Amino acid sequence: PRPDSKKQLDTVIGFIKKADSIVHAGDPDPEGCLLIDEILDHVGNKKPVQRLLIADLNDKPVKAALVNMQPNEKFRPQTNKALARSVADQSFGYNLTRSYTLKAREKGFDNVLNIGRVISSLVGMVNQRTLANQNHEKSHYYELYGTFDIEGLKVKGKLQPHDEIELDDKNRMIDRFQLEVIKDADKGEKGTVEKREVKEEKRQPPMPFNLSKLQITASKKWGYKPKETLDIVQKLYETHQLLTYPRSDNQYLSEAHLENAANILSAIQKTSPNLAASIQSV
Repeated sequence: PRPDSKKQLDTVIGFIKKADSIVHAGDPDPEGCLLIDEILDHVGNKKPVQRLLIADLNDKPVKAALVNMQPNEKFRPQTNKALARSVADQSFGYNLTRSYTLKAREKGFDNVLNIGRVISSLVGMVNQRTLANQNHEKSHYYELYGTFDIEGLKVKGKLQPHDEIELDDKNRMIDRFQLEVIKDADKGEKGTVEKREVKEEKRQPPMPFNLSKLQITASKKWGYKPKETLDIVQKLYETHQLLTYPRSDNQYLSEAHLENAANILSAIQKTSPNLAASIQSV
C-alpha cells in the first residue's frame, strides 16, 4: 500500500471484512476492473462479488444497472487486460530507462533519463513539433480573386496558376507585382464560360462531442484549460441538466441517453427560448 492512501485502503479493507457480499462498482472499463480487483486480491477475498456497471449517472440507467448486476468473475479478463498493460509498461520503463540512462552518461548526462511507453512517445511528438516550428521559414504567396457578372449574378472566381506565372514548389503564386499587372490588365474585360459542372453532395452531420474533443475545441476557440471545460460541462450536466453524462470517450449516444433526450431538449428550450422552434420540430 502507498503511504498516502494507506488510511483510505484500511477503511475499505475494514468494510470488506464486515461484509457478507461485495459490489464491485469500479469504472466500466479494464482499468476500473483492475482498481477494485487488486484490492480484493490483496486481502484474499473469498466472499461473493457482484459487478455493477454504471456508465451514466442519471437515475434511470443507474437503477437499470443495479438490477442487472453480474458475477464479478465474468469480468476477470478485463482485469487481466489492464494488469498485462501495467506489467508491460513497467517492464518497458525499467529496462529502457536503465539502458538510455547508461547510454546518456556516456555523453555526459548525469541524471536518470526516464523512458515510458506513452510519455516518451508524447514527448517525441512535442519535440518534433517544436523543431518543425523552430526550423520553419516564412514564405509569402498570393491569390487573386475576381468578381464576374454572369446574367445578373455576381460570381467570385479565383485565378488558377499557369506556366507563365512564377510559382513556388507547392504551386503557389509568389510574384505580387506579376499579379498586380494581371489584375489591372484584366479589369473590366469580358470572358467566356467554357465549362460548367454541377455536383450534388451529401454530408453527414457531425458526431456529438466526447470530452476530449470538446476540450480541444474549447482550447482552440476560447483558450480554456481542460479542467475549466470539464468543470463547465459537469455543471451543465448536474445543475442545469443540459447535457448527457460528459465524462465519456464515446461519441455515440446510448439508448439510455436517447430516453433522456426529451428532458434535455426541454431544459435547453427553457434556457434558450430562441431555440424553441427548432426543438419542437425534432
